[in-house]
Amino acid sequence: MRRTAVAEPALQARASVQRASHEVRQHQLAEAARKIITGQGMERLTISALAEEMGVSEGAIYRHVRSKQQILLLVLDDVERTWLDAVSRAEEEPARPLEKLESLFKGHLSRTERRRGVSFLVLNETLRLGDKELRSRAASIVEDYLGAVGRLLLECQSAGEVRRDLDVQLAARLFLGMVQSNVTLWALRSHSYPLSEGWEALWDLYCRAITAGQRPINQEEV
Repeated sequence: MRRTAVAEPALQARASVQRASHEVRQHQLAEAARKIITGQGMERLTISALAEEMGVSEGAIYRHVRSKQQILLLVLDDVERTWLDAVSRAEEEPARPLEKLESLFKGHLSRTERRRGVSFLVLNETLRLGDKELRSRAASIVEDYLGAVGRLLLECQSAGEVRRDLDVQLAARLFLGMVQSNVTLWALRSHSYPLSEGWEALWDLYCRAITAGQRPINQEEV
């Protein structure tokens, strides 16, 4: 009985290390997949290419993922972390709600440029493959992001910074649509100019749409 009692903590510690090692490897796989997608194209994303990129055997890769679908799921997890971390950083800024939204917009363009638009490439690939699990995961990520943008827009409404009759859900879609359309055009033009170029004009146009006719709420109206 004593041996068992002593062994259990050791076994638990070993299992914890193994879980941590698995998570680290999954992060490395997602990063390697991102490099392949942006550098060589989505069609080159294979187990063999991952092994070559990471300098390991294919067998080592198969211990963590067994198909392109599982690889893309790891990349989608990375997309989710990136998008929602950006929202969290914007929400924590000591600024007015509309300024937080502006920071999120500018930051999304900047991060997308640094990552060579991989988020939207992967989202588009999920549509092309037609895999139900991938589509469901991608939809969940987009919906969570739109929900986060919607929360910031509601804060803007409460602060009297945007129109009171604003359809928050549609405004959130327009926000993401501005990013996506610019990323698509940037990719079609072979990344030949900075993605964040001219973001101020885009943001000004968006602001005009969501704040048209709005004036600050005074205390007598509350």
